Amino acid sequence: MRVDSWVRFSPEECGVTEQGFVQEAQDRFGHVDVLIGNAGVMPLSRLDAGMVEEWDRMIDVNVRRLLYGVAAVLPCFEAQGSGHIVVRPARQR
Repeated sequence: MRVDSWVRFSPEECGVTEQGFVQEAQDRFGHVDVLIGNAGVMPLSRLDAGMVEEWDRMIDVNVRRLLYGVAAVLPCFEAQGSGHIVVRPARQR
């Protein structure tokens, strides 16, 4: 990967329920330009199996945690006047 000298980034794995992740990035770099949501789970069971616990986990990871991350970073983006949110589903292994 080619990275220009003016580009500074840090691909960090963080739990988006950890509210301090935005502040840590601001302290380290001075600002935050992009939040990349790259987590997701998909139950591998039939719907008629009624695996409600798996559904709850899927909604928790795929929706709630993404929303927590977006809610945490929006005030930063608003204060800066810019910012980007990229959401991509996690790849199945």
